[in-house]
Amino acid sequence: MNVRIGIINSAREIEIEVDDEKAFVKSIEDALTGGGLVWAESHGDRIGLVVAHIAYIQIEGDRERIVGL
Repeated sequence: MNVRIGIINSAREIEIEVDDEKAFVKSIEDALTGGGLVWAESHGDRIGLVVAHIAYIQIEGDRERIVGL
């Protein structure tokens, strides 16, 4: 699952690959209610996100790519 996270006052967005969508959404929801920091893992790297600076989160669904002429 591909996830894009927009950060306040930043032109760039963070793009990560998430294996367990439900666990990721739960960790974000828990962090939003408690404030502070949420950790995400992508390709063996850990990324810490300050919840107060998250502008948006986009979770892409699984799509079958179509190639045609």
